[in-house]
Amino acid sequence: MSARFFKPLFLLLFLFVFQIAYAQQDIDFHLSNTFLAGKNIIKVKRDFNDPYLWVLTQNSEVYRINSETLVIDDYTSKFAAYNNLPIIDVAGNSGDEVFIAQADKIIRYTNGTITTITSAEGLRGQVSAIGFHHSMYDNYDADGNHLVGPTLMISTNIATDYYYTTTKRLLKTEQTKFLVKVATYRNVMLFHNEKDLTWLFQEDCYPVLSTVYQSMYVGYIYLEPQMFGSQLKAMYYNGGLEYYSTNFGIYGNQYWATEKGLFQNKWNNSQNPALYGYNHYLENNHINQISSILGLTSFDFSNVRENMLVATDEGLYISNSKFYPQQILPKYEFYHYDGLGNKKINYIDVNATPTSAYTYSIIDYCENGVWVGATDGLYLLRPDYTNYFDQNQTIKAITFDGQPSDKSTLDLCPGVPAKANFYIINTNASIQWYKNGQELANQSNKTLEINSTGEYYAVLYDPCSGLHVQ
Repeated sequence: MSARFFKPLFLLLFLFVFQIAYAQQDIDFHLSNTFLAGKNIIKVKRDFNDPYLWVLTQNSEVYRINSETLVIDDYTSKFAAYNNLPIIDVAGNSGDEVFIAQADKIIRYTNGTITTITSAEGLRGQVSAIGFHHSMYDNYDADGNHLVGPTLMISTNIATDYYYTTTKRLLKTEQTKFLVKVATYRNVMLFHNEKDLTWLFQEDCYPVLSTVYQSMYVGYIYLEPQMFGSQLKAMYYNGGLEYYSTNFGIYGNQYWATEKGLFQNKWNNSQNPALYGYNHYLENNHINQISSILGLTSFDFSNVRENMLVATDEGLYISNSKFYPQQILPKYEFYHYDGLGNKKINYIDVNATPTSAYTYSIIDYCENGVWVGATDGLYLLRPDYTNYFDQNQTIKAITFDGQPSDKSTLDLCPGVPAKANFYIINTNASIQWYKNGQELANQSNKTLEINSTGEYYAVLYDPCSGLHVQ
């Protein structure tokens, strides 16, 4: 047996992440396209399984935009028969199906056919908001029918009920007065506008229901006139890439905005931020919505970015990213995005495209843009990590079967192949293996069987950002 050396694969990441990388701006945005110039955009929503974006203007105009071809279709005339009341919300299930909310009904447009959901179909109260939820628990209606598939949440002044699009049935809930505040493919939040009096020592706690995949969490928004403000403007949560579905109660962070600015605390201590600690940002800014964008999910967990996005009357604000998981409360820095000036931003929606078949895993989605609805039009921003991605730093990311994880060379016995395993969290990233500097044809899997001695490495391509590491 002769000794031969194999060079392990190294991902080029930030080794100094804890000291430097996340204490300053680490993402740029470029204004890519402008749509519907001069129109006041109040809602913009795109379901992640369909390329079509649905846009609602202040004048109850409805538009559909193909996020791939950027072709705009005006759907306003299709709802002309219902112009007696303003349209207050919109939620698209696909390019062929969209739901329009008015105070007294939900209008369902499917392949040219319009139906309505009114009190006759069981709608309770005055509609305030709608939003799609793709990971609801299995439920059954009053007749025992199994309700599955994409779920439209309908908030009224009485309840938040669920309408199942596949069965066309409305499930009435016992939960009263919850309001849909966030409904995206990875964030669903319902806010209860009455105080939770079970917290006798905290009379200003307002319950929040948040769904993280198949788990439901109960938290609290603290509203108090002097310290936190009393008018809830927006809310959001995050929890680090690998903890969106596990241990969220420990690592999750909650955000809410009032007339006094943006606040943040830990999810599991949300019933009393004054006691357990909180962060306060953008003091006295007029905040309309909170969101975030994930990036570099193809690479090692420690290099994944999640930057907060805040829509305000004074423009768009973007944070630096934070490394998760961490039980301590992280502190962000926010900077103003000057590319859109100081115009009022009403709504933001992240352009999330699945990189594989339908899945609930957030690492299999490419968040490659931000749709920004402003008072003077719709804007598409593209994220750019190039200036903050150091390709000269490395970490070990390869192991050999049956060997210690820190082993970087291996003796190869004749007739006994070795197996190299490439650690990767995004199964849809592109991999290309090399031997002695030459590309190995048809070798693009996470595992490489090695039958001859040499120096091996691989290049990993991020399908979303266009960056690669060697």
